[in-house]
Amino acid sequence: MFRSLFFLVFLQGLMAGGQPIEAQSTRAAPFHGSFVSRNIDVVNGLMSNNVLSIAQDRKGFVWIGTDKGMQRYDGLRFVACNAPGTAPNSLDVPAIYPDDAQGRILYRRADDSLWRWDPLRHTAAPVAEPPGSPKDQVYTDAQGKRLTIRPVWKDGDAPQKNGLVLVHEGGGDRDKPGTYLADSARGQAWLQIRGGGFLLLDETRRTTVAAPLPVDPGTIHSIFADRNDNLWLISWSKEFYRYELKTRKLHAYSLADILTQEGNAGTLPVWISAMLHDNHGVLWMATGQAGLLRYDQASDSFLYILRQTGNNLGLQYTDQVNTIFQDKEENIWLGTDKGISIIHPYRQYFSVLSNQEAAEPSKVVSDIIPVKLIKDQLWVGSWGGGIKVYDTAWRLRKRYFFPGLYDENMVWCFLEREDGAVWAGCQTGVIHVIDANGKLVRTMRPPELEHHTVKCMTDDGRGNILLGLQNGWIVVYDKATGRFLRHVPDSAYRRMPVEHLYVAKDGICWTSTSRGLAAFDANARRYTGLYRPAGADVRCWGVCPYRDSLLIVGTENAGMYYFNVQSKRFSRIHVNNEQPYWSAHAVKVDSSGRIWFTDDHAVCCYDPQTGNFFASHPERGLLNSSFQGQEFLAAPDGKWMTSTGTEVVAFYEQNLLARWQAAPKVAITGFRVFSHPLFIDSLLQEGQPVRLAAGQNFLDIEFSGLQYAGIEQAKFLYKLDGVDPGWVTGGSQGVASYTDLAPGKYTFRVRTESSSGEQQMAVMRVYIAAPFWATWWFDALVLGVAAVVVFLLLRWRENGLRNKERLKQQVAETEMMALRAQMNPHFIFNCINSIDALIQSNDKYHATVYLNKFARLIRNVLETSKQKTIPLMRDIETLQLYIDLEQFRDENRFVCEMILDEELVEEDCRVPPLIIQPYVENAIVHGLRSREDGQGRLIIRVMKEDEHLVYLIEDNGVGRTAALKKNGHRSFGMEMSRERVNLFNGEEYFPVVITDLFEYGKAAGTRVQVSLKIN
Repeated sequence: MFRSLFFLVFLQGLMAGGQPIEAQSTRAAPFHGSFVSRNIDVVNGLMSNNVLSIAQDRKGFVWIGTDKGMQRYDGLRFVACNAPGTAPNSLDVPAIYPDDAQGRILYRRADDSLWRWDPLRHTAAPVAEPPGSPKDQVYTDAQGKRLTIRPVWKDGDAPQKNGLVLVHEGGGDRDKPGTYLADSARGQAWLQIRGGGFLLLDETRRTTVAAPLPVDPGTIHSIFADRNDNLWLISWSKEFYRYELKTRKLHAYSLADILTQEGNAGTLPVWISAMLHDNHGVLWMATGQAGLLRYDQASDSFLYILRQTGNNLGLQYTDQVNTIFQDKEENIWLGTDKGISIIHPYRQYFSVLSNQEAAEPSKVVSDIIPVKLIKDQLWVGSWGGGIKVYDTAWRLRKRYFFPGLYDENMVWCFLEREDGAVWAGCQTGVIHVIDANGKLVRTMRPPELEHHTVKCMTDDGRGNILLGLQNGWIVVYDKATGRFLRHVPDSAYRRMPVEHLYVAKDGICWTSTSRGLAAFDANARRYTGLYRPAGADVRCWGVCPYRDSLLIVGTENAGMYYFNVQSKRFSRIHVNNEQPYWSAHAVKVDSSGRIWFTDDHAVCCYDPQTGNFFASHPERGLLNSSFQGQEFLAAPDGKWMTSTGTEVVAFYEQNLLARWQAAPKVAITGFRVFSHPLFIDSLLQEGQPVRLAAGQNFLDIEFSGLQYAGIEQAKFLYKLDGVDPGWVTGGSQGVASYTDLAPGKYTFRVRTESSSGEQQMAVMRVYIAAPFWATWWFDALVLGVAAVVVFLLLRWRENGLRNKERLKQQVAETEMMALRAQMNPHFIFNCINSIDALIQSNDKYHATVYLNKFARLIRNVLETSKQKTIPLMRDIETLQLYIDLEQFRDENRFVCEMILDEELVEEDCRVPPLIIQPYVENAIVHGLRSREDGQGRLIIRVMKEDEHLVYLIEDNGVGRTAALKKNGHRSFGMEMSRERVNLFNGEEYFPVVITDLFEYGKAAGTRVQVSLKIN
């Protein structure tokens, strides 16, 4: 419904011609009622206490305009909604218009410019409708001046095409916001221009005319049409007017008159700032200086509600109430210069009657007397303040204060007798008797009470009165004799003060005491049994019947029990109460079998059939002490009452049940990453997941029931799939926090649930990206790199195998070359010539020996040419044959000594064939053969050193230098042998060492050392 600070209008038509103003005195009176106000200010999160406008969108969020900008409120948290770069003097938001059709919030700023706020993207932009739009409506006045109206927003609650427009007047340089109200029945409409009065529009002729009212439009800053065919005109001063559309009468009212009746005469300036016609048909007016007004059309008068100094639960303002608004829950919001006050006049869950005038220490002990006996009056006793009597509206009607002793004003209990007289039990055994007409008859101090406090009283159903005392006695007042009968003491029942009395149909008085539940026989005036719920002393409070032979007994810190009066046994009532130790004071069973009780701070209800349990805590600050009354007492209007230590508390059970049985809606209202807000409204609207980067894994998810009554926030249950094993109970702050979440896809759910099983749920999805090393593409990259590495390794191995094969081939070729080098044609030719010379000289013996050795040498070489290794001794044998042939050719010009370690003879060592033959040949051919004296010596030693087989070939030839000069060529056989040794050893270090020998400075031969690994 369109409710703004300056214009709220709905008109059904005005007849031509004005009527004189009917002058009258404005009548006002204080409002008699009890409103509990929930107050919100900067301490709770408001930007500023100066609240100028309030509205609510269709989702349930409340939007609040202040002099420091606009905020969104979800019942728990505020979110600032200001356009970046807004000038400090343009922060005021005096009007807000929720445009639910477009999903946006329109608002007016201090400079009268219109802006739109996008809640999904959290951005703001000025409203700039282009000229020449098809929606433009053009009007002209009598002088032909044009007026263009461009619709911007339609009030969805209005019955006609009422709403916000931009108005462009001919010759003007800017558009002005205005309010358009259609009067279809008369073919007219009313236009309220911001700062420019109001106009009547002829929709048929498209012309503007002056309003036919005897009031200067320039003095009116806003008009408002209620649902009773009244047009209210609000001026800039203390006057305001009501125009009856049917009778065309104009009534004038004065806020100055109202101020006088409020006791604030002369307080000026004074003004009406906003009006509201709520959904119950009640008209409210927010004012400056005059508080909150409620108009009564039947009496044409006003009721006023003012601030109360020191009352934190009342309306809060310093000078003015700026705006008034009703939300979807029927709460009335008042924006003031001290923040926001929220009241609920029609469904107030709890109301309180406080005993503020009682002497300290303050204590209220109340009892609601049945209507048929006490004439709808509420009797309230206090501890030191006497007795107060209130009517059903909680207006004080009578007070009894006893000028005698102080203890006569310390009232603990009430009882109404058959004759309508009221007994009041007091401290030190005092009893006041007040007759049915409300006149004090007498004060008694029965000696049978022995000055003990009368804590409770009840009637036994026969007119006799049972009085429970502080010392544990129960004294009986006998109706027949008019005497008090003493309690018959019993040492087994000592020191157990009486708290509550309940007389069953069989006449047994079940007594709540500080030690347990006791049975009292009124005829014998003595206890007949003491029953303790937990097997130990437990203070019992309220007692009420349940079914057949069952009682319900409330206790202190031990919960609530069924008690079977036949078996005398207790059974615990397992209420879904999160506290391990809890109390039940007042107890009552309603018509549906539900058990109601008060714990220390809440009114609770338990349904034994379903097992459902719910509790309602009165608004914070409403109660000054815990519940203590042992009974719920029903008033004629259905209201239930009980008491705390300092006030009477009343509520309607059906209102609480309705709230409990309907699951509150739930909405996800905020999202934070590492405590920084992330606006996700657009994602939630479109059902898209919230995508977070790697490492953004510390989350706060905020949720709310969008409830504003303040009685009890919804009970939330939430769960993050994959993290929470089950539903987690949400706290009062409405936030779920998660830390160090692993990358992945998550679904967050939050729900509320009613006692009937109805559920409301909100869902959001959160995707947390994995770090690059945990992504699929990184895995693919790693796999690709691994594949390349494996490929390269395979290629390397393949190349290695190929190189190995090439090496093998090279070895084979080298060996063949070595073989060819060793068995070169020159050597063979010389050997054959030598044999031929022996044959020619007819030296058959030596020719035969020579030929035999040559043949053996050739056979050994050919046999071993295809083998990589041969036994060491076989190689030594072949080498010896070669040396023998060379000695024979040189006619024994050198001698050869071959030394072999004995251990090598026994071992099966294998060596490459003829591995040292080139070195031996080089020593003979180039070293020893060049000696002219024929004294050559060749020593070959074969030995074992560690893991190597070592050959030493030493000669006393002419040396390498002289041999090189004489022969002039390199020995390729030695180079190939060196390569064979390297290949055989598989080592990089040089396994062949050649040493030149000198004697007296002259070359004395050569030593060659060849090392082979032993295989």
